[in-house]
Amino acid sequence: MLREVRERLYELNFDPGPFEGPMSSTTHEAVREFEQANKLASTGEVTQGLLRRLRDISKASNKWGMSWALDTRKAAVASARASCGDAASCPVEISFFGTECGVFTYSESSWAIVARADMQKAKESALSDCHKKGKTCRVVASVCADGAQRVSGTE
Repeated sequence: MLREVRERLYELNFDPGPFEGPMSSTTHEAVREFEQANKLASTGEVTQGLLRRLRDISKASNKWGMSWALDTRKAAVASARASCGDAASCPVEISFFGTECGVFTYSESSWAIVARADMQKAKESALSDCHKKGKTCRVVASVCADGAQRVSGTE
């Protein structure tokens, strides 16, 4: 359960620290940040309720924020959140930095965010990951870290 919580926090741009190992102060802080951003009681604790909330978060809204061409993950996250608007109505931000291309796919029962060196490979991988749990996955957004090949919307 702890690994899945960490993975989901990371996918939502909260830094939980390493995915393996015991609960750390970094993970507690990421949980608190997530709770505050979602107007939940700030406990910093990993619970089944938290995991359920993290699993359901992508179903809450069809609104996403995106960023690209930034030097650090922190800058990319801040830009993605700003591009989306109100955090209460925008539970998912998509940020890519570095040199790869990223794709976000979504269905009512699943979603996936994948980064690869090539846009086509990123799309294929994201759709494949999403289709493992959902039948009608669609590309919501795609962009390379340098801003090239940006698509926002459905395909």
